[in-house]
This record gives sequence, structure tokens and C-alpha cells, in this order.
Amino acid sequence: MTRLELDSADRIALPTAVANGLNSRELTLASRSQRHLLLTTEGGGEGQIALAGRIGDLQVVEILSIINMFRKSGLLHFNLEGGSKDLHFDEGELVSATSTFPEEELGEFLLTAGKIDRDTLIKTRQAAGNDPQTLRLQLLQGGRLTEQDLRDAGGAQIEAIVYHLIPCQQGDFIFVQRRNTEAPTASLALRTQNLIMEGLRRSDERQLFMRTLHSHNAIPVATGKSVDELPAKEERLLAMASSGKLTVRDLIARSGLDEFQTLSLLHRLAGRKLLTFPSPETPELSADLAEILAVANGVLAALYQKISEKNQNFGLEMRLFLRDLPQPFASVLRHATLTDKGTIDPGQVAANLAKSPADEQRGLLAETLSELVFMACMAARRDLGDTNSLRLVQQAQEIAIRINQLKERKNP
Repeated sequence: MTRLELDSADRIALPTAVANGLNSRELTLASRSQRHLLLTTEGGGEGQIALAGRIGDLQVVEILSIINMFRKSGLLHFNLEGGSKDLHFDEGELVSATSTFPEEELGEFLLTAGKIDRDTLIKTRQAAGNDPQTLRLQLLQGGRLTEQDLRDAGGAQIEAIVYHLIPCQQGDFIFVQRRNTEAPTASLALRTQNLIMEGLRRSDERQLFMRTLHSHNAIPVATGKSVDELPAKEERLLAMASSGKLTVRDLIARSGLDEFQTLSLLHRLAGRKLLTFPSPETPELSADLAEILAVANGVLAALYQKISEKNQNFGLEMRLFLRDLPQPFASVLRHATLTDKGTIDPGQVAANLAKSPADEQRGLLAETLSELVFMACMAARRDLGDTNSLRLVQQAQEIAIRINQLKERKNP
């Protein structure tokens, strides 16, 4: 939460990113009391703000239930750490939903359903410029996918957006009441009230599963216990887990099921004493690898701060870039967390590098981070202009040279 104060002239200075987002539009004082001010922009037919606040004061389930119970139509927008979500309602029923979180993009659900492979998906995204509507058209071209394939994947996407939203405890929201104009583009199996109840059930059960599985980085171990017969999905998952090399996260990616279904089956296999889940050790980067990451994170933080003041979507761009990195860079930053300062959290990086030969880790990390710094420099030139970005880009290039020097440095 950002604290603002009135100055001596009764003015409020907005954070730069907030002011840029308003784009010089006129503000209207819509609601006030001694405890709050609600300022709105002229919507030009975009509807009236009926509800706004912070998650926590109202839980997500309560917000969804209010709209559903009173049959409201409009747009419910959530601004969350790492991204945002838009839910469109028509007389209380959810008809469509979008998300800026990379893992909730339509292509990911086509991938899970086995309708497309990763390489094809990445190429299609690049051709579509990561625009959702263009992506749909590109996926339909050539007849490889049908409109029904997209509707089914869209239904799974909307459900996942809601299920992942329900446990959120931080963020803010706004509901703009207006007539719905969104045409349904997905096949939803559940009505909104049932979707809310299913989301609550999944949230509770997921906590139960993780008490047994410990972490997405845990590596299950087969006990060797004999069993007469297993359902096909459980048998296939047990066979994959029996290698002793795949983490829970790896199994989710390869199972062909969604995350919740995979966790549920793994929990069931553990309950039948067919798998055990030792608590994973917390990996740490060696001193030389930690130094390379710290140097890169320093310049990434500087670039992120300046670019985000002009482009509020830069964090999303970075997450999309991380998601679609080619090999071998993808193996270094897969599932790595981008912090709110634009830096890379070292935990997952350490776990990823541990899978590579020790003599290759330094080069892999340095080259991957150089790619990320180069991408940020290109964004700086685009968003800040050549003149305003010149000094910042020069500093970044000096850091890139430093990273390369660290890569070539011999161990004492």
C-alpha cells in the first residue's frame, strides 16, 4: 500500500507509474468520507464503478458471491502481485475471463490437453506478437485446431483463472457495472456459484496435498510396493515418478493433466504407500554463481525501475520473455520468480542449475542473464528513447562485460 499525504497547498503527488497510467485524463471525485477518496476517470461509456477495495477487507469469494447473488453485469478487475485478471459477468454469471499471468494464457491449456506442442506454441506466440485475439486466429489457421478445441481450452482457462484467484490474500479490485458486450468464447462446464464452491474445495484440498508433497521441487521416491491394479492415469504417473529424477513440478508438466489433478493423484499414490516425498533440500548457489546473479540483478533492478515508470506492463513483458526462452536458457530460468523489483530470485535458479554438469553451470548462468539484460536494454531504448536511455544502457553493457569476465574467471 502506497502512503500519500497532502502538501501545504492541499495537493497529492501521485507515484510516477500511477500518473502515467492515467494518461492526463481528468479525474472526478466520485465518493468521499473522512476515511477515503474515490477518484474516477471519465469512462466514455465504460460504465460506473460500483465496488472497489482491497482483497482482505473482502475476500475474493465474497466479491464473486456478491456479483453472482445480485445478478450484476460488468467487469471485475483484480490488480495482483505479478499481474492482473479481468472477469466479465452477465447477470451474475461469469462469461469470460482473461489474465496477464503467463501460466494462465490460452496456449498453456492447449498444451496440457495435448492439442499442440511447446515449440509450435512458442512460434505461434511470436507470430501473434503475444496478442490473445491474433493468437486464436493463428492457432485456427491450417486446420490443426478447431473452434471447439479453443472453446474447450478456454473453459479450462477460465476455471483455472478463478481457482488460482480464490486463495489470493493481497491485491486490489474494482467492479465496473455495465451491460455485458463480451461474446462467449469458451465452454464452461459449471455455473458461477458452482465454480466458486469448486474453487473453495480445491483451495482446501491443495493445502492438504502439499502437507504430504512438501514442495513443487520435491522428488518422489517409489517404494517398490507391489499393487494389483491401478487406474490408467495413476499407473502412468507412478511409472514417470519411479525414475527418481523428476520433481513434482516436472510431473505436472508431463502428466497431461492440470496441476490440481496431478497433485491429487500424487497424494493418492502416497496414501497407498507407493510413493514417498522426502522434504527437498533448499538449494543454494555457489559463491561464484551467486556473484554473477547479484551483478545481473543490480542492473536489472535499475532498468526495471526506470522502464516501469513509463511502461506499467514491462513486468509482464519480462515474465513472457522468461516463459518463452529457448534452450538452453529455458533450463536455467524455468519457473524462476521475478521479484517486484525486476530481479531474479535465486532459489529456483539454484535448483535448475543443479541438474546441469558443474563445469557448465557458470557459462549457462552468465549467458542466460546476458540475454535477459539485452532484452531489458532493448526495452529501455524503446520506452525511454535513445537519449534518455543512453547512460542506463551503457551501464548495462558494462555489466554484461563484467558478467562475461566472471564467467571466464578460473576457480582459485
